[in-house]
Amino acid sequence: MEYRKIVKSGNTSYVVSIPRDWILKNKVEKGSIISIEENSENALVIRAGEQHEIKKEKSVSINLDEITPATLRREVVSCYINGYSTVEFFGKSAKEKAEAIKKEVEELIAFEIMEMSPKRIVVKDCLSVEQMSAESIVRKMDVTAREMIKEALTVLEAKEKKDANAISEGIDSIESMDKNMNRLVFLSSKIVREALENSLLAQKLKLSPLNILVQNIITTTLENLGDNVKNLARFASMPASVEELRFIKHQLAASLENYEDVIKAYFTADKQKSNNVSDVKHMLREKNEDFLKAKRSVGAVRMVERLQAIESFIGIISRTTIDMA
Repeated sequence: MEYRKIVKSGNTSYVVSIPRDWILKNKVEKGSIISIEENSENALVIRAGEQHEIKKEKSVSINLDEITPATLRREVVSCYINGYSTVEFFGKSAKEKAEAIKKEVEELIAFEIMEMSPKRIVVKDCLSVEQMSAESIVRKMDVTAREMIKEALTVLEAKEKKDANAISEGIDSIESMDKNMNRLVFLSSKIVREALENSLLAQKLKLSPLNILVQNIITTTLENLGDNVKNLARFASMPASVEELRFIKHQLAASLENYEDVIKAYFTADKQKSNNVSDVKHMLREKNEDFLKAKRSVGAVRMVERLQAIESFIGIISRTTIDMA
C-alpha cells in the first residue's frame, strides 16, 4: 500500500498523484482518460480508460452426443449460472433431446431458445443482470415460502378430513411454487456469480462481498426450506392417525410463525429477534424429538423429520442475521 497527500488546486479541485508503477503497467500517459468510481466501502477505484461494458459476451458449444440426460440438466443450469450469453447444443441426438432442453430452459428466467433444428439448438441469455435487485429475489422467495407452508397446512387439514382431491390439489400447488423457488435461486446464483467476477456490476447492484455471501446463504436456505415443505406435503398422502396429524399441523403452524419472525429479523437486521427465533427453534425441535420417541406411523415420522429440517433452515437464517447484524 502507498500513501499520498491531497493537494488543493483552485477553489473546487483536489489533486493526488498516482503511483508510477501503476501508470507504466496500464500504459497511461499525459492526456489519457481514467475512470474513478466509489465502491461500497467508500474507497475510490481507479481504472485505466473509460468503463462502459458491464457484461462481457461469452459463448459455449456442447456436443449432445457425449452427455447423458442427467448431465444435460446440469450443463444447462451451469451455463445459465456462469453467464454464457449464447449456448449452442449440437449433435445427431439434438432432435431426440430437444424436449429435455426445452423443459430445462423453461425453468430458467430469461433463458430462451432462439434457434432449433434437427442437429442444432441455440439458447440465448436475455437477462439484463445489471437491472436486477438481489433483495427483491429474496423477498419473492420469502413470499413463496410462506405460501408453501400455508398450503401444506391446508393439505394436513384435508388429510384429517380424508379429502383425497384436496390433498392432491394442495400438493400440486406446492410443487408449482417449488419450481418457482428453483427459478429464483438459480437467478440469484447467476447474479452472485457475475457480481463476483465483475466489480463494476457488483457496484451497480450495490453488492459488497459480505452482501454477496449473505445473498447466497439466504437464497439457498430458502430453497432448501421450500424443498422440505414440499416433501412434508407429499408424505401427507401416507397413513397417519388423527392425533399425529393434529400434532404435526400444530408444529407446522408454529414453524410458520417462527419463519415469519426470522425473515422479518433478517430484513430489519434485528439481532434480538433472531436470538428469540433461535430459542423457539430449539423448543420446537425438542417437542418434535419427544414426539418421535413414541411408536409412530411411518407417514408421521417422515413428516416430523421434515419439520425438524424446516426448523434447522430457520436456524441458519437466524444465525446469519445475528452474524451480520
